[in-house]
Amino acid sequence: MSGLKLDVAGRGRPDLAVHMAAGGRLLLRQGDQPVLLAKVFTDYSGVEYLVTDRFRSPIAPLRASQAAAIADSGNENSGERWAHHFASALESALGPLYDGSWLLDTRHTRLEHSPWGPVATQPWTRRLLAENPWTLPGGGAAWDAIAQAHAPGWFDLVKQFIDNER
Repeated sequence: MSGLKLDVAGRGRPDLAVHMAAGGRLLLRQGDQPVLLAKVFTDYSGVEYLVTDRFRSPIAPLRASQAAAIADSGNENSGERWAHHFASALESALGPLYDGSWLLDTRHTRLEHSPWGPVATQPWTRRLLAENPWTLPGGGAAWDAIAQAHAPGWFDLVKQFIDNER
């Protein structure tokens, strides 16, 4: 597998971690703050969850010009540049990294093209789009916008969208 290898030392416990408890309960913690509480149904048919307002993304939002500089659609090494960007952001953030070796895959992948993609993404996508404010008008998810940022002409569309929103 190709990718960017990170050797992390001196981090101790991760600042963004999932904790499991008896009865199908789980807690997502960032630092000392709970950011998501959940309980899996005993027959595994669903999950009840509560999201707090305390979560802070370990990766800061990008401006369109920053994404354009990283993506540079005319160059085949954009996957490597994205890996370096995310590695730097994760190393300096309250994120999931802890002591050990990590590999950031530099290949462009999309979950919906995998065999389990539709089963894994469709129900959660509908819930996340309905319940959270990080969606784009028209129902698209912000992370889809970033993932598609390497498409030709994308940044012109983003700039036009931002200008229209102002």
